[in-house]
Amino acid sequence: MDPAQGLNVAHKFVADELMYGVVGPPMSHIAQATLKIYGAADMATITTAASKPDLTEQGFKHFFRVNARNDAHGWNCALFMKKNLKAERVAILNEKTAYNVNMAKETIAGLKKLGINDIMQETIVGGAKDYSAVLTKVKAFKPDVLFFVATTAPDSAIGVRQAKELGISGIYFGTEGARDKKDFIKAAEGAAEGAYVYHFAPDIYSIPVAADYVKKYESTYEVLSGFGPPAYEAMNILLTAIDKAAADGDITRKEVVQNLQKTENYQGILGFPVTFDAKGDLKGGATYFFQVVGDDFKQVAVMTGM
Repeated sequence: MDPAQGLNVAHKFVADELMYGVVGPPMSHIAQATLKIYGAADMATITTAASKPDLTEQGFKHFFRVNARNDAHGWNCALFMKKNLKAERVAILNEKTAYNVNMAKETIAGLKKLGINDIMQETIVGGAKDYSAVLTKVKAFKPDVLFFVATTAPDSAIGVRQAKELGISGIYFGTEGARDKKDFIKAAEGAAEGAYVYHFAPDIYSIPVAADYVKKYESTYEVLSGFGPPAYEAMNILLTAIDKAAADGDITRKEVVQNLQKTENYQGILGFPVTFDAKGDLKGGATYFFQVVGDDFKQVAVMTGM
């Protein structure tokens, strides 16, 4: 979570002559902090979750993502709130990190475009143990939907639990980090029931080609988080590019990047073909919506901007 640690890792990776690619960074603020370091070393990076749009608008050729951008997620979340949750009043609480601020901004723009202007926005601090003060303001606002834009599942668990304790009647809607059975559903102690979250990846349990991967993973490491499958996909795409670069007996980092740029219709475990556009963005990325039902997440919708 700390950009300084991300920078230290980036320097170590680029200094290692046997390193030809990185799966990550997973967070937008860390990806932003390390862009120039990896770029200067021609080190391919494939993020699984960093979604701030301008990460691929700065001219770097080494950065790719298997997830949609916030300008897609924000619009899709706004559509979901209006069409599926029937929202007219929306409260948005967001942290002050790159991803959270941008996600809130993109969602608010989408809501206003859809004619929803009754919006409350406040900031929260990631890692706080108590959100009751700002949630008391939310209660007074009486929103139809509370969009809790936090980075981690434990923070979201505190948010949904305290919202329920305060009697906030609006629908709780969390972000991608909340899609975690242990750290959100279980940690919320029942308060997450009926809550919604969006995510950058589909329900892996519903994808037939992923069945073997799921079985092998869970037999060793127990329950998958929502971040696992995209990382597995990204690693396989990266390894494919490395294999192609090494086919002639020689390999350079620049060759790996060039092979990734040619990635088209890669069929893996995510249930959709992965193709990178000229900027390194995923073509045709979608936003997936889940509802908490008992001790699990049920996928209820997929939005592609329509």
